[in-house]
Amino acid sequence: MNLTINPKLIFKSLFIFIILLLIANLSVMYIYLNYCVNNGIWNHNEKVKFIVKLFDFDTEKNLPTFYSSLGLLFSSILLLLIALNNKKNNLIYLPWIGLSIIFCYLSLDEIIQFHEYLVLMTKKFFNLSGMGTAYWIIPYLTIFVILGVIYFKFIISLERKTLKLFILAGIVFVGGAVGFELISERYSEFHGSENVIYELLYTCEEFLEMLGVIIFIYALTSYKTFTIKIE
Repeated sequence: MNLTINPKLIFKSLFIFIILLLIANLSVMYIYLNYCVNNGIWNHNEKVKFIVKLFDFDTEKNLPTFYSSLGLLFSSILLLLIALNNKKNNLIYLPWIGLSIIFCYLSLDEIIQFHEYLVLMTKKFFNLSGMGTAYWIIPYLTIFVILGVIYFKFIISLERKTLKLFILAGIVFVGGAVGFELISERYSEFHGSENVIYELLYTCEEFLEMLGVIIFIYALTSYKTFTIKIE
């Protein structure tokens, strides 16, 4: 029996959820800037601190981080299902397995923060102004370019709709993860991090990453060989 999945329904559901996360983040951002920073109550109210950290996009190991990790893991599972279906039908499947492994790693990285260990290592070789904690971007971008070369033939061989969605998802995700990361770190270096501009910059960064992932999930669930079979 094949389980039918509605790609549009999944996209809408995930989009609504990240909008709710965005609203929660903006709410705690307002609380933090207006009641914690300005009034100096941050270290005197544990309940407020807990709520702010629970929904803040700029805090690790909280609800937004957990969601982002699950979104990447879900993408990894979808990629593996496509690979298995393709293998069964004698179609190309190894590139899909490779992508599944990559997204599984990204999911773990979101929780365990492997890339943070690259910051100190990369700083030993580069000393760039305005990078802040964004030094991890250098090795990750290098790997991204290498994978782009390896996967180029595979990517351009995809059907037009899937190709467009993959490109759109990549632009949105990388635009947030790299583009806004660099902008926010540079702004923080010169203007500090306890202000509304910095808060909005990292909010855009994280939101675009989440949006890029759900666009990618939509592309995968819409893919022509994607099915879930229940024996």
